Amino acid sequence: MDSSAQSAASTKHVVIVGAGFAGLNCAKKLASDSSLRITLIDKNNYQQFQPLYYQVATGILSPENAAFNLSNVLVHHENVDVKMSVVVSVDLATRTGRSRIRIAQ
Repeated sequence: MDSSAQSAASTKHVVIVGAGFAGLNCAKKLASDSSLRITLIDKNNYQQFQPLYYQVATGILSPENAAFNLSNVLVHHENVDVKMSVVVSVDLATRTGRSRIRIAQ
C-alpha cells in the first residue's frame, strides 16, 4: 500500500449536520485534528443570529455582525468541506445518510 492510500485509509470522516452554534463550533474544534476529514452540511451557506436583526434594522450594527458566510469562517481549515443540502435520513447501521440538494428559490 502506498503512502497516499495509507493516509486515506487512516483518515476518519466526520459529517456534521447543521451549522448552527453547536455544529459550527464542533467543526472548528475538530478542524485542528489533521487526521480528520470533516463535512459540514446545512440548508444555508450562512449562519445567522436573528436576535440581532432589530439592531441591524435600526443601524446600530452592520449586517456582517448578524449573519456570516460559513465557508469564510472555515476557509483556513483545508480538512473542512461545507455542503449546502438538506439531510432527509440517516442509517446508523450502515453509517450513511441521504440528502437532497436545495434549489434556491
